[in-house]
Amino acid sequence: MHRSVGASIFALGIASAPLLAQPDDAEPNDARVVEALRPLATTPAAHAWLDEGARLPDDVEPRTVHYQRTREGARAYTQAEHDALSDAEREGLRALECGPDGGYYDTFYGSPLAYLRAIDLGAQNLGEADKDEPFSLEGARVFDLGFGQLGQLRMLAQAGAHAVGADPDPILKAIYSRPGDTGSVAHDEGPDGSVTIVHEVWPASAHARDAVGGGFDLIIARNLIKRGYIDPPQETPAYARVDFGVDDDAFLAALHDALRPGGVLVVYTLGGKYTPPGDGYIASCDIANPWPQAEWENAGFEVLAHDTPEDDMARKAGAALGWVEMGMDLQTQLFGVYSIYRRPAP
Repeated sequence: MHRSVGASIFALGIASAPLLAQPDDAEPNDARVVEALRPLATTPAAHAWLDEGARLPDDVEPRTVHYQRTREGARAYTQAEHDALSDAEREGLRALECGPDGGYYDTFYGSPLAYLRAIDLGAQNLGEADKDEPFSLEGARVFDLGFGQLGQLRMLAQAGAHAVGADPDPILKAIYSRPGDTGSVAHDEGPDGSVTIVHEVWPASAHARDAVGGGFDLIIARNLIKRGYIDPPQETPAYARVDFGVDDDAFLAALHDALRPGGVLVVYTLGGKYTPPGDGYIASCDIANPWPQAEWENAGFEVLAHDTPEDDMARKAGAALGWVEMGMDLQTQLFGVYSIYRRPAP
């Protein structure tokens, strides 16, 4: 049996990524939403991935996670871990119910369908034009840096890809703590895909780098690499900062080295209306690329796009997801940019 992924108003990352915001009142998604998004997909790979949005298994065993998120950080426990805590240690914890109908495939970070455009952009730039062979997810290696939820990884695997996600959020580690959450995934029309999750800061440690691996056809960083999180123009709270555990040069080098020659990195970022530094500054709305084009080039990348405006396509996706009916003014509350980088082939 299968289920569809949720279509919350968080689906394209309007909420600040470091903040916990469970969409309890989000409208359920179904195959009609998948079909509403389909006209936005331009490549066979994006269509194949989107097909899996209505085929996610609904036999996932529900689980309860107990968490607390503060400005200083987060902690989270599985039910078994929670039961072993003292009353004092349980103080401040909240229960988060996670199952196939909410909280498992689509968490507080948004709907897996948010990845459609990023996957499509990657596929557009991975096809072998000289051979007229479009990029296929079958057998492809895809790395999702800061994955946030399992759904898009599972959809990639069901389409035949080997999907790897890295995210140090302890709440995600508690949610995805069972053997069935990862491993081989059946692909109906070819060799099986797989899902691997790394609950560590990448690329800070050698263990994280080894666990993620390399040779990726496609790397996606969605709502993660933005100026407001990496290099904000004013001081921001710790919860609004993203720290990869290495300096900028080492981080860009790690991204470059994780790609296969000819592989592509897509940085896809959305947010609300930008407000200049001052009392109204919101880090999640400062969506500009944190590094100038020259720094990406110095790291060895071929720059295919850098801070390209994405407002129009993002708003089309928001309309397809029903965000207008959920109260969003797309013209004034939704903005986006993307960047695309390739590791040159020898």
